Amino acid sequence: MKKLFTIFALLTITFFVTLPLYAGNQTMLGDVLQVRRAAAPPAIDGELDDIWVNVQALTMAKFEGVPRDSIMNFDDHSSTVRVMWDASAIYFLLTVMDDSSYGLETASPWLNDAIEMFFDGGNEDAASYDANDIQWRWVRDETPENNPAGDGPGTWVWMDFDGGYCFELQINQDQLLKNAAEIFSLVADTEIGYEVSSADRETAAGTRQDVLHWWTDNAYTWQQPASFGTALLTDQEVTTTLVAPKANVPPAIDGVISEGEWDQAEELALTKFEGAGIAWPMDSTLLTWKDHSSSFRIMWDESALYVCLKAYDDSSYGLETASPWLNDCIEMFFDGGNEDAASYDANDIQWRWVRDETPENNPAGDGPGTWVWQDTDDGYIFELQINQDQLLKNAAQIFTLVGDTEIGYEISNGDRESAPGTRQDVRHWWTDNAYTWQQPASFGTVLLGTTSVRPDAEVVNGYILNQNYPNPFNPTTNISYTLPKTEKVKVVVYNLLGDQVAQLVNTTQHAGPHTIAFDATNLASGVYFYQLEAGSISLVKKMMFIK
Repeated sequence: MKKLFTIFALLTITFFVTLPLYAGNQTMLGDVLQVRRAAAPPAIDGELDDIWVNVQALTMAKFEGVPRDSIMNFDDHSSTVRVMWDASAIYFLLTVMDDSSYGLETASPWLNDAIEMFFDGGNEDAASYDANDIQWRWVRDETPENNPAGDGPGTWVWMDFDGGYCFELQINQDQLLKNAAEIFSLVADTEIGYEVSSADRETAAGTRQDVLHWWTDNAYTWQQPASFGTALLTDQEVTTTLVAPKANVPPAIDGVISEGEWDQAEELALTKFEGAGIAWPMDSTLLTWKDHSSSFRIMWDESALYVCLKAYDDSSYGLETASPWLNDCIEMFFDGGNEDAASYDANDIQWRWVRDETPENNPAGDGPGTWVWQDTDDGYIFELQINQDQLLKNAAQIFTLVGDTEIGYEISNGDRESAPGTRQDVRHWWTDNAYTWQQPASFGTVLLGTTSVRPDAEVVNGYILNQNYPNPFNPTTNISYTLPKTEKVKVVVYNLLGDQVAQLVNTTQHAGPHTIAFDATNLASGVYFYQLEAGSISLVKKMMFIK
C-alpha cells in the first residue's frame, strides 16, 4: 500500500508542479518574481542608469476591477516597473505613459495620479493585514520634503517627459517599518508578498480613470495580502553586463515565439533613442503601444547565436535601396574582443537586416544567418540565427561561441513611416548616440553565460529541477538542478512501483546550479522517476531508460 501511495504521489506532483519558466537573467521563476541584487545602487534621479537597462521592465497589464489582459491599445495610460535590491535598500523605477496628470486631491489622496506599493513581509498570503503587511502611496509631484497626501517613505523623484513621467524610488532597510517594527529584511532568499499599482486621474472634477496593477485585477489589495504576487530577493547580481543564457534547445527560426522557446532569455527593452537631444524615455516603453517600440532576447550555444526582436509598429517600409539604413530594419554591432575602442578593428562589425528581406533575397541588407520576419497584429517579430562559421569579418572569425566569452554588443531597430520620409526614430538597447557604426566604445557588453535551464523544468520558489538530458537515455543521463540557497539536499531515483533504485545525492550543497550523472546499466528498461528534496521542497520528474 505504501508503494502505491508513493507512486501516486510522484505522478500527482509531476502533473501539477510544472510551471512557466523565465530563466537566463530570470525575472520570473514560475509565479515568483526574481528580484536581483544590484551590483551598484542607481542614482535616484528618474533617469535610466546603465544598471537599469539590464533589468526587465515588467508590464503592469492588470486593470483594477476590470478583467482585461492587455494594455497595448491604451495610449492614455500604461506603466512598467523595474525592481532591484541590495543590503541597504530596495529600488524601483516606474515608467508611466499618461496624457495628463493630477495630484491635488487631499481629501481622498488615492484619487490622484499615484503609485501604490503593497508588502507582505512574511508572504503568509492571508485574507487580512497583520504586523508585517503594509500599503504605501506616493502622490504625483509630491517630494520627500513635501508629501501631505502621500505616506510612502524613502527617497524618490518624479521626472516628466513627453507623454508621461518616470518615478524612481529608494526605500532603505531602516525605512521598511510598520509601527516601528521591521516588515522584512534585505537579505538573499527573503520571500515577500508584493504588488504595485499606478493610478490615473484625468481631471480635477473627475475620479480616477483607471488603476493598473502588476499582479492582480481585484480592488482589495488595501486589505487582502492574498491578492499580492510573490517576490524573492535573489543573490543573482544585476550588472551593466548582460548575461546571454546558453540555449538548451535551439529555437525554431519561424517568427513565432512558441511556449517555452525563448523563456530562458530575459526580454529587454530598446529604450534609448538614437540622436542628440532625444532623451529617454521619450514616448514609448516596452509593451506600450505608441507608434514604435521594441524589445529583444539573446541566447547562444556552441553552434550559433540566436536573437529575437519583437516590434510594435503601426506601419512598415523596406523599399529604400540607395540608403538601406533608412528602412525599417534591425542592426547589430559586435566587438569580438570587447576592447571598447574608438574605431573599428579586425573583430568589430556592423550588420543590417532590412524589413521583409529574406536570406535568399537581401539586396539592401548585409547581415548573415538564417532569419524570418513575421507580421503580427501590432507590428512584427524578427528571429535570427547566426552560425559560428558565419561570425566572420574578411573571412576571419570575430569571436568564438564558448562559455564565459565577453563581447561588445549593441542592437538597434529603425522605424520608417512612409516612402518619401526619413526614419522616424532608431531605438537602441545600450546607447543613444549615433556613432555605433564607427565607435565600438558605444556598445554594451554581453557575456555568454554557462548556466542552462531547460524550458520543461519544474520550478517552486526558486528551486529548479530540469528534465534529464538526454531523455530517453541508454545507459547514462545527466540530472541538473538549481538551489536558491545552501542547504541539505537529496536526489533519489524510483521505479514505477515506488521502490528506491538509487540515491544520487545526500549532502549539504551550496546555492547555484548542480549536475549529477545517473548510470542505469544494471536496471531494466522502463520509466523511472527522480526526486529532488531540499528543505520543505520536493520536486519530481519522469525519465525513460531504453536499452
